[in-house]
Amino acid sequence: NKVSFTARYSTDSVNKPGTDDKPSTNPGDSSSDDSSDDSDDSDTIEDSNSVITESISNTSSAITEKQIINQIQSKPENGKVIVDMVNSTKISAEVLNALKNKNMDLVLDMGNYTWTINGKDLWSTDLKEIDFGVKAGTVNVPQEIVDSVAKENPSMQIQLNHMGSFGLKAELSIKIDKTHVGKNGYLYYYDSKGRMKFVDAGKVDENGILQLDFTHASDYVLVFSTKDMLPEKWIQADRKWSYQNADGSNPFLEWKWIN
Repeated sequence: NKVSFTARYSTDSVNKPGTDDKPSTNPGDSSSDDSSDDSDDSDTIEDSNSVITESISNTSSAITEKQIINQIQSKPENGKVIVDMVNSTKISAEVLNALKNKNMDLVLDMGNYTWTINGKDLWSTDLKEIDFGVKAGTVNVPQEIVDSVAKENPSMQIQLNHMGSFGLKAELSIKIDKTHVGKNGYLYYYDSKGRMKFVDAGKVDENGILQLDFTHASDYVLVFSTKDMLPEKWIQADRKWSYQNADGSNPFLEWKWIN
């Protein structure tokens, strides 16, 4: 079996796309080895604005790690390393540790979705290999639980291959059916007690792309709506804090249980 991917490298400034579309809630030169091999298990490096194309056997995966790590280590701050993933959804702890604390984006392009990880957003002191595979259209969350948050709105379940905490924050950009363009996508986590917890929200752009932040992997529900479905929360304005209901109003002359 072969593991193949193409990695593109850029030193362009990193600007997180789509940030302004989210509802207000709390997602140059390249180094070279100048080495070549006529065998099937080879890696080729071209010059400036280079494309590094590697085709290596599973048993030689360390070569893949080395190439990615070399690019991360050789790029200046505000650069990015884009990896076109073909047959793998996993990134090793060694790659993540090389990225850690650098103001640089590692972009994992997996076709219908991409993950973007900035080195400043890794906090774990014991990073592990992470499987960033995503399955859409799963049915792991009971329908009555889905309906409790979706109400009359369309929804979609997604499952992440990894289980538990990432030890970092990663932004998922996922392609959504274009019938949802212009709608807000609300992400809910299905916890171990069978409850749905709000995680993040974003707006589906004109290309059908929705961007959401994840720090944890498990089963999730996406709810699409043109209406504001943000949960109740504390907000600060004019140096004062107040509690805001889900509809944007504030409790007035009433007792309210705040969980």
